[in-house]
Amino acid sequence: MKYNLLWAILVAVLIFAARATAAEQGVETDYQEDLPPILAFFALVMLLAIGVGAAACAVIGTVLALFALVMTFVLVTLGIVSLSTVVAIVRGRLSAGFRALHYQLFIACAWPCGIGVMWVAQWILHAQMGRRDVVLLGSLLGIAFGALLAGMLDWSGRWLYRKLWPVKPVGDAVA
Repeated sequence: MKYNLLWAILVAVLIFAARATAAEQGVETDYQEDLPPILAFFALVMLLAIGVGAAACAVIGTVLALFALVMTFVLVTLGIVSLSTVVAIVRGRLSAGFRALHYQLFIACAWPCGIGVMWVAQWILHAQMGRRDVVLLGSLLGIAFGALLAGMLDWSGRWLYRKLWPVKPVGDAVA
């Protein structure tokens, strides 16, 4: 969007340069001084594409903003964001709050996935389980695997951080 004027100027300069070159070499053009039909067609297509692109970006941006607002509402309602803030304040470290948020988000996302996986497994294996059993066992499995996955990512992140930015001993400081 911000380079549209630049592209329009570039196209106008190219058309002017092509006409000037044709006039210098004595090439006669058989079209009138009006806008050639092919150029009018391309200009129309370009304007249409820019208009559709801008409208699509506006719609997609609105949908993403609404999704972000709904997700923020859900996270605050469930207490995930506030509990992470409390953990950060009590521990006195911002990283502890982010770690708590990380674990809670993984568990909150894996919980319904565990129920869905248990439901599909019960359907495929023709297991004789009631809805309550499927939901209870799926919840437990989802929570357990969400915490396990969060712990693995937390451990690998801390390991990678220590490898990339090792702590230097105090005696090696440059004066």
